[in-house]
Amino acid sequence: MCDYHGPTDVALRPTPVPLSTHSPLLHHSFIYCPTPRMATYNIRTFSGMPTDVDTQTRQNKLFSNIRSVMRGVDILLLQETKCPPNAVYSDFRAEWFAFKNPFTELVDGELRHKQKAGTTILVRKSFAHNFGLKHDILVPGHLHRVSFSPLPSVDPTRPVFSKSFAVDNVYMPST
Repeated sequence: MCDYHGPTDVALRPTPVPLSTHSPLLHHSFIYCPTPRMATYNIRTFSGMPTDVDTQTRQNKLFSNIRSVMRGVDILLLQETKCPPNAVYSDFRAEWFAFKNPFTELVDGELRHKQKAGTTILVRKSFAHNFGLKHDILVPGHLHRVSFSPLPSVDPTRPVFSKSFAVDNVYMPST
């Protein structure tokens, strides 16, 4: 991700960012190389499982767990999201971008969502502030990517990076 190629390229080494320039939540080690904190979480579905006696209790616990993980990361990768309604993401919209990749199949010439697989990439808006984001679905329900490209004009009060990078989210069923 960096242009550093060895000890002779001292000028190209990433510049450490003083801790005082970022909030504790958004600490990044180097100013030019993106250093997002990421987590991955296989949630097994936003809805209740068929064996669950109390679906609402499971959903409340799941959302509580997701919110806890979100406190410490810039990018959260979710697997086995199935095909949740858009309302599922409403709690996160103020602070997060949601890039969804539901599992779809072409049935009788019509694209239909299926209740299996599915992945989501959640990106903290304050981290992505100085990037152009591009979402690509490579394999519906199983593999997608969000590419981050630095913007030509940036807000220096937010994390500023001069390098592009991409994050892939993969779900491979055990079967």
